[in-house]
Amino acid sequence: MKTKYSTAVLQNRPVDPLEDFAMLQQPFFEQIDRETIGITDSPVVVKSIHLAAQHGRRHPKLGTRAEYPDQQLIHFEADIRRYAYGRMFKEAFDPSFFDDSDMHAPYYLHIVYDRESGTPIASARSFSCPDDMITELEGTDGGILKMNLFTHQTEKIAATAVLCPDVKSNFMVDRFSQIVEGHDYRGIPKSAIFGLMYRSFFMTYQGYQYVLALARVDASSILLAKYIPLGLQIIGLTNYKVGETFRKHWVLAGNIPRIRQELLQNCRLLLSIYK
Repeated sequence: MKTKYSTAVLQNRPVDPLEDFAMLQQPFFEQIDRETIGITDSPVVVKSIHLAAQHGRRHPKLGTRAEYPDQQLIHFEADIRRYAYGRMFKEAFDPSFFDDSDMHAPYYLHIVYDRESGTPIASARSFSCPDDMITELEGTDGGILKMNLFTHQTEKIAATAVLCPDVKSNFMVDRFSQIVEGHDYRGIPKSAIFGLMYRSFFMTYQGYQYVLALARVDASSILLAKYIPLGLQIIGLTNYKVGETFRKHWVLAGNIPRIRQELLQNCRLLLSIYK
């Protein structure tokens, strides 16, 4: 793998995490075919893997989770997801929550890991199939609860109302999980690890206009802190089953060109949250 060193490394001075984040701006978004990307001067990398859905029409070029040639990455992702959700919820989960059998079309897994020690660190899932996005957004209530910012009244709307109708305009991120506790890993702040994951999303979906996500509503709002500094905004509320319980989730959306313009200042905010 080719390592992209920052100016700091080349000048033998301390690395500023913002230099890595700066690569997320315009020039970096336009680079193609960078399958594995790492954090400067560290063994931490992210890998995005494209998988076929288990059910439905077979994809001619993609395999399912069970068929993917590098099963270590599949195990990394499964370990991260089981650990993260098992630590948060002491209840049973449907197998589909971990094996992605709820997907109806190809999707991606994004895995951050330490290539030297074989330590899984964080993972997420992303997809752009409209049917899968609608199912996720509408949750168990068949719609999104949207609040009027002026009257503070709520109304139920269809998921299609928040999706751009153009083909290849929307993608969605869910099940963002992490396995490493504390503020950093090997001296790398969580903000940089999250930034690496964001970089993976946007390189995977080059040319897309909108990103959507769900963040579970909790007292600490710590899940929102993974998305809001990136540039996503709350657009509604949905009810989604996690384990055996229906839990409220914020529905978030972001305009990618605008995120790209404001990325550096948003990453500064992210660094201040996870310093």
